[in-house]
Amino acid sequence: MKRSALTGSLTIVLLFAGLSSCDPKPVQHPKTTHAVGEPSHGKPDGMKASDGKVRPKAEKTAFTTVADYDKYLVENPEDPQAYYNRGTLHLRAGNTPSALADFTKAIELKPDYQIAWVNRAVLHVKAARFDAALIDYTKAIELDPANGRMYFQRAFVYEKKNDPKRALADYDKAIELKPDYAEAYVNRGLLQETGGSDEKALADYNKAIELNGKLPKAYSNRARILFKAKKLDEALADFSKAVELDPQYAHGFYNRGLVYLTSGDIDGAISDFSKAVELEPGLTKAYINRGAAYTAKKDFEAAGKDYTKAIELEPENGRSYISRAVNFFNQQKYDEAWADVAKAKSLKVNPSQKFLEALKKASRRDK
Repeated sequence: MKRSALTGSLTIVLLFAGLSSCDPKPVQHPKTTHAVGEPSHGKPDGMKASDGKVRPKAEKTAFTTVADYDKYLVENPEDPQAYYNRGTLHLRAGNTPSALADFTKAIELKPDYQIAWVNRAVLHVKAARFDAALIDYTKAIELDPANGRMYFQRAFVYEKKNDPKRALADYDKAIELKPDYAEAYVNRGLLQETGGSDEKALADYNKAIELNGKLPKAYSNRARILFKAKKLDEALADFSKAVELDPQYAHGFYNRGLVYLTSGDIDGAISDFSKAVELEPGLTKAYINRGAAYTAKKDFEAAGKDYTKAIELEPENGRSYISRAVNFFNQQKYDEAWADVAKAKSLKVNPSQKFLEALKKASRRDK
């Protein structure tokens, strides 16, 4: 990768403002708090789903509509499978309360109905009822203790409850039961990384990629480790692979943009940050870092627009005010710079002393 020195203006942004704008943070699954594998529902019991149609097994009657199950259950109110299957149809239609009621009824009629416990647990997760989800997943594991996916899904709940120790134990168990469980290696790696063990995390990401080379989060997470180790070329290759596998992966473009920014490829950085905000318009840090990239090109007007957008998205983020203050400084708009410094301080974010001294000297003010 071509490396070039960053311009003096960008140096002001990074040193004076004290931003960690070139340090990729652990990237999370858009819908969950960990990298891959959001808890998922089982298919209707006694049925197969293929080419969009639901077909009954030969030995069991099954229906394709809620209305059919309604009629059937009037005459057969003690059939747990019918409640379960109707629950899955409610789920597909987005009728979560009815799905929850049907899974609960199926469990009442058949307490060892493992997949009903699982699906009810997933509904609890989606509603942020994590204690209830833990109870249901634990019961599902009791009924099927050799099922690695149950440990994987329960680990997710432990993560949501900020219990990394138990989450890690469940990922360990999932991998023990299913050694080729690539997603479990990815998520365990992220826990290792956030716990401060980059070496163990890297080993898990490598194993995940060895088992399944189609997981964008595995490449993105490994790239983050490589970035921290200043292996920019390798990090760039992995981030590029991540967005190749998932062209809608906003955080992948954002993180690759950070690699470009760090290496001095400012145009590449702007392109990737722009793609990131196109895919995820609320990604505040992409605006902040694109602002830094525009600053490197001395396009202070464009930089200012990005910092202002970041402030609109997160008005309590003091770092954005510091970034914009630096941008005003670069344009010799000292009153505006002081106003943003004051706002940042009110939010308990202080600029570096070096920047303050430069601003005092340039503006001939003493604050």
